[in-house]
Order: sequence, then C-alpha cells, then structure tokens
Amino acid sequence: MNLQELHSDILGRLEHLAEAGFGYRLSHALNPGLDMLVEIQPDGAEWIPIAIGVCRNPRRGPVRDIAEQVLTAAKPLGGIPVVGLPRIGPGLRKLLRHLGVGYISADGQIYIRGPGILIDRELPGSEHKFHWDQQSNPFADKSSLQIGRASCRERV
Repeated sequence: MNLQELHSDILGRLEHLAEAGFGYRLSHALNPGLDMLVEIQPDGAEWIPIAIGVCRNPRRGPVRDIAEQVLTAAKPLGGIPVVGLPRIGPGLRKLLRHLGVGYISADGQIYIRGPGILIDRELPGSEHKFHWDQQSNPFADKSSLQIGRASCRERV
C-alpha cells in the first residue's frame, strides 16, 4: 500500500464518523510534522482539530517516531494527536494509548480521545486484510532462503 492509498483509506474511515453523527471536515492548513489536519464536531459542539501523522511501516520504532512528531505538532493547535496506519496490532494499540496518541488504521480500528470526545471502535466495513493470528516464518524472506540454501550445499 503506497502513501497516497493509505491517506485515502484513512480519510474513508473518518467519513464513517459522519454516519455516527459527527461533523467532519478536512482542513487544508497543514503544519510541519502533520500529514493531515481534520476537524470533527461531536453533536453540534465546537470543532475539534485532529492532527494526523501517517506511518506506512506498522512497527514499533517508526510508529513511536511519528507519534512523538504528531504530539509536538498537535500542541500549538490544541488538537488531538493521531497516527494513521495500514494495520495495527495489540502491541501498537497499547503503545499509542500509553503515549496519549490516537490511531486510525486502514483495517478499521479507530481510537481518538481528547477533551469532549472518545471514539474507540472498529468501524463498519472492516475487512481485516491482515491476519495477526498467522504464524510468520523467520526464513520467509529472500535473503534467509539464500542463506539456507548456501548452508545446505555439500562442500566439495
């Protein structure tokens, strides 16, 4: 999934909030450190800025870096920091919640918490394209296979 597709998927997930009664609009005033700035309005209250940083790599290190970047960028706006991801597992959900950062994933997980708002749900239409239950093979990548073949050859 490229960055443009991920942006589009995240915006599509946010549009589901309108179906749940939230006002939603995309702001075009971007600050450094942000990929998107969205405002949502719960039940006719005032608009709340959501500062979003997108991370294509759903691993702990890159996600933590983006989370810290979004935290810094959201403060002057009075916004809620959120990380957008292609998918999110239980470890990253726990990390982001601990850091005080929300998340929106292309696989349908959303958590946004701030003054006057709490959204914690799996959005409709969630397809779970990525199965976290599957065991991964440590020898599945190409370099490991080449090393495996080289070590299995008989020495002449």
